[in-house]
Amino acid sequence: MTHLIRLTLLALVACGTPEAPTPPPEVAEAEAPTDNPASRAATIAKAVREAPGEAEAILAKHGLTTTEFEALLYEVAADADLSKAYLKALE
Repeated sequence: MTHLIRLTLLALVACGTPEAPTPPPEVAEAEAPTDNPASRAATIAKAVREAPGEAEAILAKHGLTTTEFEALLYEVAADADLSKAYLKALE
């Protein structure tokens, strides 16, 4: 799933997505709450990378569905600075 997330993000950046979908309302997170979408997405992606079989539970723990996480990734991909921050946070 991590590879899919990275490929999706890179494809979106390369395509120059003109407008990102409206992100879902902020939901209290179980771990390290942040207002930065790149940090939030990276935190979730790292957790999924560590336990890919628990992806749905990890998303639920962070108050997101798969669709909402994808919207968060689109939001990050639509902004060059957020995209760079996301990729750096994944290292």
